[in-house]
Amino acid sequence: MTHLENAWKHGERALDKVEKNTEPALSLSQNRAFERNDSVVVPVQAILDDVRPYAYDEADVTVDGNGTADDISLIAGESATATASGTTFVDLGPEPENVTVTVTATAEHDDERTAEATQELRVDLNEVILDRPDPDEYQEVDVTNESSGVSVGVGGDGLHESDISVRDETPAADDPYRAGPMVRIESQQEFDEATVAIPLEENALEREGNLSVVTWDPHSDEPWTPVETEVDADEGVATAEVDHFSFFSVFWIDDWEDETSDTITLDGNETDGDVGDGGSLEKADFTFVIDVSGSMRGDRIHYAREAAQRFVGAFEDDERGALVEFESSSRLIEGLTTDHDELNSSIESLSVGGATNTGAGLQDGIDELEANGWENRSQTIILLADGGTNRGPDPVGIANEAAEKDIDISTIGLGSGIDENELRAIAGEANGEFYHVENSEDLPDTFERVAENQTGVNLEDTNGDGIPDLVAEMDLAMPTGPPGVAGELLDLDPVALDTSGDGIQDNETVDINYRVHEEDNETKLTAQVTHAAHHPAMVDTTGDGLTDAEQLEDGWETAYTDSREDSLEVLGELEGLEDLDDLGDVDDLFKTKRTYANPLLNDTSGDGLSDREEVEELGTDPESIDTTGDGVPDADADDPTLFDISSPDVTVTYAHFDDPSADASVSIGWDGVDVDAELDTTGTYEAQFLAEDPAGLGEARIVQDGSVKNTTALSGTHDGGTLELETGTLSTFADLFEGTSVTVQVDDRHEIIEEVGTTEAEAIEVGGIFHQVS
Repeated sequence: MTHLENAWKHGERALDKVEKNTEPALSLSQNRAFERNDSVVVPVQAILDDVRPYAYDEADVTVDGNGTADDISLIAGESATATASGTTFVDLGPEPENVTVTVTATAEHDDERTAEATQELRVDLNEVILDRPDPDEYQEVDVTNESSGVSVGVGGDGLHESDISVRDETPAADDPYRAGPMVRIESQQEFDEATVAIPLEENALEREGNLSVVTWDPHSDEPWTPVETEVDADEGVATAEVDHFSFFSVFWIDDWEDETSDTITLDGNETDGDVGDGGSLEKADFTFVIDVSGSMRGDRIHYAREAAQRFVGAFEDDERGALVEFESSSRLIEGLTTDHDELNSSIESLSVGGATNTGAGLQDGIDELEANGWENRSQTIILLADGGTNRGPDPVGIANEAAEKDIDISTIGLGSGIDENELRAIAGEANGEFYHVENSEDLPDTFERVAENQTGVNLEDTNGDGIPDLVAEMDLAMPTGPPGVAGELLDLDPVALDTSGDGIQDNETVDINYRVHEEDNETKLTAQVTHAAHHPAMVDTTGDGLTDAEQLEDGWETAYTDSREDSLEVLGELEGLEDLDDLGDVDDLFKTKRTYANPLLNDTSGDGLSDREEVEELGTDPESIDTTGDGVPDADADDPTLFDISSPDVTVTYAHFDDPSADASVSIGWDGVDVDAELDTTGTYEAQFLAEDPAGLGEARIVQDGSVKNTTALSGTHDGGTLELETGTLSTFADLFEGTSVTVQVDDRHEIIEEVGTTEAEAIEVGGIFHQVS
């Protein structure tokens, strides 16, 4: 024992001499900020270098600015000339500003031996690790776009305000039909409900008219469409509950309809026949062929009856209608009649049940028109169905027979379960139009559109494209598109099949409903544009440098890897290459697909990357936010054509050794150099962490000295949790001085290859067992 005491004293004197000739050094580093309890927190690590690092227990922390922080507990090894380290967490509140942190460390054995360091903390909100809710935790978030004043409230599981983006798209031009800003709203997460609130222009409420929130979805065929709106006159805000996000604004609906429609007076010289004062307008015989299968029960058959009855209400006194119902079989319920009351009564009696035999229904409708139709009248069938044919003859073939008999068939598909290809084919074979109605309550309006397109007047159509010359020359505007496109005049050429010369015919580009009708003893032609895939008079609708034809029809070939293994192999081939001509054959590692874009948009996917940038610079799919399908948005990926090869970001926010129970005894006896020591201690390490990986997280583990002690499953792209481990029992003298390392390992959700996709972060490092039990 005397020898050990003497050795200890000699060592202390040597350290005293070194201390007199050296100064302690303290350095600070800022780690990645994270969000907790609606505050932004920045970890600041302190590292102290000195002869006796274990002589420092705690360092004082001061914050100059709007922030708070606790003092730092310094932990060091038991050996001299090592380092002591510790971390504090600076709370900057919900709206962080730059602050300066000062840390001062003082040795316990010498009050004059101090070290000080400062660190300016700067926070990029885009880099903050978000404190996201659990994926199944219902959240309500509110997001406001400052430039437009538009706000959106969203409710759904796992939502965070960062999932919602509101982008101001208000055009510079003061459109007469628009009464508020225009925005594009996107969500990275599914949601249950949402409310959009749009401020109205000053003095907007001083005029009368139908004011409504409107929406346009680039992924549908619908034009700018009004939604149910509540106007708060006191606040000057129009609010609407919505079930999807896209483009939104506020329109004067009457003004908007005037913008996309036009009415002119005919004088009889513009047609192939004499229309005069309207007295010679050709009448028609109509047959309703209505699906009454079991799926039509409830609102569907209710609105189908209402729609057909409204159609009958628009008949001229001597126009005739018939009614056929079909399910597993078909029946003629009412033959062609001018008794409109009787026809409406038959329509009211429709009941549902059975399968869907569309062909039989069409055949009965054709048979009635052929047997009892008047030769001097056009003959039209209006087919309504909410599902595809599942028995009976082929309805498309029957439609072809109808066309041979000069019978037109227009088809209406109700709901999401329709066979759209079948209904389009029936209408195409029989010189009709196809209409898709998602909601039952919209059926009456759709039947009105069908009625408006039924006219017996043969308007001159020079190029035979189905758009009469007079309609082509009318002042009709784009009903679809973002600002700068919506409301622009079509400028159709009545002679040319393809006004813009881009290879896409006008009748493939726009849908125009028109009708000839009598008003104030004059014959009128009214037309309205209901859909436009792009501007028919422009080669490049948006002016983004990509032609409409290549976006819609030509497309581009996109090459990408769809696995981590293929990405690593590609990079392995590239490593060390000085000349790409020496690159081996890697074509087999890439998948290819034909990709397209929406010519009405500069950014089809809404991911912040322009279509031109994706096509010409990145080589990505402009219709997708994630070309490779790895979960990482193209806008965030280092190379968006390579499947993810990154690893998660991990921040340990708290690590603590619980108060253990400890029983230590040392007995030393000399027989040569014989030391007998025993120390029993048990306790629990607890580590809290945050993890982020744009490709998605998989699993987290707490590891002690290379041994996995506990695991937990992770989900989403941001997650965190608490991991614990039992320290067990330590014995032997060497354990008094042996360090213990504890880390948190996090994997992403993809296959781990050569440690790609996994990250290890230090949770706590203890220099000796004395620190554990102190």
